[in-house]
Amino acid sequence: MLKDLENGLLYLSILYELVESGKIRLMPPNLELTRKAYDLSVSNSIYVYDAIFIALALEAGLELKTFDEEQAKIMQDKAKS
Repeated sequence: MLKDLENGLLYLSILYELVESGKIRLMPPNLELTRKAYDLSVSNSIYVYDAIFIALALEAGLELKTFDEEQAKIMQDKAKS
C-alpha cells in the first residue's frame, strides 16, 4: 500500500476514515493478548506471527478470514471451546 509513495497520503487518509467510521478497529497490543498468541503458537506448533491473528479474532469475538488452512482449523477448534 505505501510502496506507492505518490499516493501514500491518499491511502493513509482512506485508512484513517475506515478507522474513524468503525469499519476497522485498531487493537493496541497488550501483555494478555501476547501471552494468548504465544500459548496458541506453542500448543499448535505454529509461528507467533500466525497465532496473533487467531488471538486477535478470539479477543474481538470476530470470525477469522484466512486462506491459511491451519489457522482456520485452529480458530474453528478454539471457537468451539
